[in-house]
Amino acid sequence: MDKIVIPHLEMQDLSLEQIANLSHHHLQELHVSLAELTTWVDRACETFEAAMEQRFGEKGREALKKSNRDFGVVHFSDGPLRVTYEVPEEQFAQTRPITPIKASFRLALTGEDA
Repeated sequence: MDKIVIPHLEMQDLSLEQIANLSHHHLQELHVSLAELTTWVDRACETFEAAMEQRFGEKGREALKKSNRDFGVVHFSDGPLRVTYEVPEEQFAQTRPITPIKASFRLALTGEDA
């Protein structure tokens, strides 16, 4: 594989005010495009992480084992590539503060401004 292709979206660099003032149609179109891009990025990241596990997971686990640990961070090299491998310690107590509720929006054209 010589080339990585990333889908291109033709989208202006819009300010917050410009986005807020888009027509109903363009606002909904932007919303759908961003949702599709988010889905694509999530899938690409999952595939990438699985590939990294396939390629470097065993070497990372061996490096942790050599340091007499089951979790934590280790660094190793693979040719010119320096790899950081981390297995987080499992958390037994949930002590995170309650986060504020964040509003979310879903948009759909009703036919009036389609």
